[in-house]
Amino acid sequence: MAALYRSQGRYSEAIPLLQQALAMYKRLFPDDHPRVALSLNNLAGLYSSQGNYSEAVAFLKRGTDVEEAVLSRNLVTGSEQQKRAYLETFSGSTNYPISLHLQNIPNNQDAANLALTTILRRKGRVLDVLGNSLRQLQANSDSQTKALFQELSQVQNQLSQLVYNPSPQSNRQVIQDLETKATNLEAELMNRSAEFRQQVKPVNIADVQKVIPDNAILLEFIQYQPVNPKTNESGSPRYAVYLLRSSGEVQWADLGEAEVIDQKIDRARNVFKEVEETIASTPRFALPQVLAENLAQSYTPAAQELYQQILAPISEMIEESEHLLIAPDSSLNLIPFAGLIDSQNRYLLETHRITYLTSGRDLLRFQLPDGKTERSLLFANPTYSSPGQSTIQLTSSQTRGSNQRSGDLDTLEFGALPGTATEGSAIAQLFPQMQVLTEEAATENALKSSENSRILHIATHGAVTSDQ
Repeated sequence: MAALYRSQGRYSEAIPLLQQALAMYKRLFPDDHPRVALSLNNLAGLYSSQGNYSEAVAFLKRGTDVEEAVLSRNLVTGSEQQKRAYLETFSGSTNYPISLHLQNIPNNQDAANLALTTILRRKGRVLDVLGNSLRQLQANSDSQTKALFQELSQVQNQLSQLVYNPSPQSNRQVIQDLETKATNLEAELMNRSAEFRQQVKPVNIADVQKVIPDNAILLEFIQYQPVNPKTNESGSPRYAVYLLRSSGEVQWADLGEAEVIDQKIDRARNVFKEVEETIASTPRFALPQVLAENLAQSYTPAAQELYQQILAPISEMIEESEHLLIAPDSSLNLIPFAGLIDSQNRYLLETHRITYLTSGRDLLRFQLPDGKTERSLLFANPTYSSPGQSTIQLTSSQTRGSNQRSGDLDTLEFGALPGTATEGSAIAQLFPQMQVLTEEAATENALKSSENSRILHIATHGAVTSDQ
């Protein structure tokens, strides 16, 4: 009924009904149930429709906090496909805080904080969970800690089955007892494992700021869909970036329609590829002149166009920061940020040091002791085939349909990469303890048997098919 009133613009009549629905859900379900989050988010949307943005932000923050608890519980087990599918059900509530901020109240700092917090919690979440699964944590623990992990996993599975039962109220006492038990187990595990503590603790802006170096700034890029609060309809995807320093307020910029930016990225990548192919086919004696001509005529204009679209809107915000912590999103992952050229014809690498992240959340994990040794391992210039055999170029005609796997490339032959031997030698000089494997020693078996290396560098061919 509230949804009907909202669609008619009868907001004052819809609000009491949504408040009643929230109260009912909280009686029927635990406080961290998806339906409680849904009801809170519905109220946020309704207040936004009214233009009451302070209430909208407050309810949306409560709703996303509940969803964070739900995600923490349900991304612990299951396959990668199941985790991706489950996270996708939260895509609407991931977009909405960003859209509310950038499209409706772009100068509201609370809305900016909520948007960035949501991005830090959601972006790359499945990769994060897979990289820090309970199974891996258990594998690196002592027997007593492993037993606690096992017990917690069993309790969480029981909780999920009961909480998401169509009639959870009949199991209210059992749920409360299991939640208490899970809380106690988590507390004990947090005392034993810093990595577990970091994994289960909800990410917040203040914690991320604490680990950003003073001379650095985080650039958290995101592709989002604008949402019309009155009609709840989604618009065309756009790119935005949120900026965060070790202190101070969150900054941001909306960069424009994703389709326009993606087209520019595709054009630039084609130019970069053509320049690379031209240089590769140029005799060494003619290389300086050909390189200069291609950079001036092709590469530089394309790199400058991308800079103007993606970094020029925030150039004043980042100019004082020596170190850029860049977390791209979507097609922005395909951009060589270091090679973008500003209006003064300088490569970004000339003016800033660059570190790439999946999300600013990565910075929290970097603070943990990883248990790895100082051993470093480098593979370069592998022997792919017997002498005299030429490189075979992989083209679309050699693919075998949409189900082609990397194993299907085993029958192809690739030429030597002597340049990577030089690369490996240069890198090894920086790390005296690094073990370097080249030619016949740089084998697949050697790679698969390598464990616990702090640095693993692989210089090899890449085979990419255009239809994959």
